[in-house]
Amino acid sequence: MSHFVYRPDPRLTNSASRLMTQLLLDQPVPSAMQSVPEGTYPLAVELYSGRSALMPIRLRLDSITVTQREVIVQIAFVNTLRRGYDLGKGLKGSDARLLDAEFAAYEPIRVSDSLAENIAPPKGWLPGQAYVGEVTFPRPERMEEVRFIFPEYAAATLRFNATGLASAAVTSATGSAPPPTATPTLEQVALRELENLLERQTKALVTGDLTAYLATFAEGLRREQQTIFERSRKLPLSDYQLSTSPSTMLLSSHLERGRISNIAVFIRYWLRGAPEDNPFQHTVRYTFERQNGGWIVSAYEPEKPPPFWWSGDVIVQETPHFLIITRPDAGDALTKVAQEREQAYRDIQAAGLEPEERFVAYLTTTQEDFTAQTGMGSRTLGAALSLYELAGDEIQTLGRAFYINGEAFKNQRDDSGPFGRLATIRHELVHLALARESRPFTPIWLVEGAAMYYAGQLSPDFRRRLVADGRLDYLSLERLTDEESLGAYDLLGQSVGYEYIFSGETVRYLIDTYGTDSFREFYRYFSRVPTEKVIDRMPLFSVGFGSRFGNLSREVTPEALLSVYGVTIADLDAAVKKRLREQQP
Repeated sequence: MSHFVYRPDPRLTNSASRLMTQLLLDQPVPSAMQSVPEGTYPLAVELYSGRSALMPIRLRLDSITVTQREVIVQIAFVNTLRRGYDLGKGLKGSDARLLDAEFAAYEPIRVSDSLAENIAPPKGWLPGQAYVGEVTFPRPERMEEVRFIFPEYAAATLRFNATGLASAAVTSATGSAPPPTATPTLEQVALRELENLLERQTKALVTGDLTAYLATFAEGLRREQQTIFERSRKLPLSDYQLSTSPSTMLLSSHLERGRISNIAVFIRYWLRGAPEDNPFQHTVRYTFERQNGGWIVSAYEPEKPPPFWWSGDVIVQETPHFLIITRPDAGDALTKVAQEREQAYRDIQAAGLEPEERFVAYLTTTQEDFTAQTGMGSRTLGAALSLYELAGDEIQTLGRAFYINGEAFKNQRDDSGPFGRLATIRHELVHLALARESRPFTPIWLVEGAAMYYAGQLSPDFRRRLVADGRLDYLSLERLTDEESLGAYDLLGQSVGYEYIFSGETVRYLIDTYGTDSFREFYRYFSRVPTEKVIDRMPLFSVGFGSRFGNLSREVTPEALLSVYGVTIADLDAAVKKRLREQQP
């Protein structure tokens, strides 16, 4: 990665001084305060740099605030790449200057902490990340025209009148035409060409243009892609996008050969009737080849799980609270699934949850299909799955869906017990209902305990067994806080059930002792952890989350308990165990 160090150019200051001297001789001395009114004025100005190291980073001016004595400019340095980027040390917020109408230069009197040492985030930019800050200047004597200048970037000329901001334009440092942009590299040109190809492929699928869609693939791929295209037309797609992975880097040697292999392409789609903030995403590895002066897709391999319609035909059924996507051979199972999903929805509402208006459910009809979609085996009736994504400065939970193992569904009786079919459906539906507020570092005992409690899977018999079998002495909330799944070290399956029960009893204790509102506040605490703190724990340039998230759960959980309940993990652990023992006859 390139590193850039800035050395000020003294010519800018000298030129400004000469211009200022000339203008002072020709014009009368202005009054100390102009008629520009105080207030905050939004801006939509992006400044670019011709310096190669700064080309990917745009300087965005978001707003300017004028007070009686100060001018505060809200800015952001934005990574335009779809991969991580860093500059090393060099430029900082105090390098900015403000010129007034007489070309008098003003230095910052205050810079936000974020820009005090560098214009780059401490660990470099994530893809698309905007690194924001403020630069504060003394209010110029002449405010009718001011120019924001930052080294190596084009300038922004802002004109004011008696009503406020009149115009904002990208210019040179002297107010003339802006400097030219830098010439893109061959790699940048090729990446843009690939993105254009994906845009054509996207447009063709969305508009139903089969001929244009197939034209983006090599001849040998078109029959299979025609089938995939026709299946996609049966989905209630409200939007569909293709894009290369943020980590995509093209090598000049590959460009010279005219063949680029193993490029991760993201398929992202939205379904009509499902929440707008719940897109689904899959990854397909594309190979591109140059033919007749352009690029086509010459090979592809979907990563697991594949898009549902890539691996089989689809039909769709809508119920009041579910959009169910399944296979044409679902038969009577589809009717039963629809009925039980709606019953489970009503049950968790009655238990005190507020689920989303509509969920997406995928119903497979074979064990192989279910395993391909979830990675889970025949003992699993269903699973609530979602993805976490860091988009800009926000963590988003997307791909929220219920996956139903149709084969296991038909074979499992509903005995109305705590682990019967309907209770299992309720358990997974609780996970979906809380998915927006869950995070990869929410402790697993809290996630599964909430599902056990709200699904009605706790019983006096389970509590008796937990104590009678002597398991309480081996269970620890502190240890469970550090695990990514219950039963993580239970190779023989002897303790995982006790861990679920203990987790559920812990949630029951919190709700019975402190109330539902406090519990929801406790659960939400993890979704409110500052993004900066989360990014700090992520590997450099990571754009997603693995199954394990360092020690953040171990760090945040004690904070959350103290903040909401005023107790430690040890206090809670002891209180739950004491209550369980006291409840035994």
